[in-house]
Amino acid sequence: MADGHSHETRWRTGDVDRQVELIEEGAVGRKIRPACEALVQVVEITDDAEAAAHRVAQRLGSTERDVLSAPYVWIGTEEEILDAMAGHERRWGITRYVLREPALDAAERLVTLIGGPHGT
Repeated sequence: MADGHSHETRWRTGDVDRQVELIEEGAVGRKIRPACEALVQVVEITDDAEAAAHRVAQRLGSTERDVLSAPYVWIGTEEEILDAMAGHERRWGITRYVLREPALDAAERLVTLIGGPHGT
């Protein structure tokens, strides 16, 4: 693709639903359900989540709504991001996150709020 990636972004809620369903199908018969994690691509702590999501959506060929609901993007105030993470856990069982290095500084504030490096 023009941006150097070899696949399209699949961040719509239905796409994430299907990805999680595949994990659950693969775990049938296991005593312990595998941990579900998301690779966070963008972290932006801001009071204007819509504007930030708009910028990301334009770059990805997506919508603001998809960007703000995806577990792969943390955009908003600290409280909004923590609320979104709680929603991701409720809906998809996502309890672990992996962050790309450029996002670590912004995420450090969130880690402090959720109780240390081994929080949500």
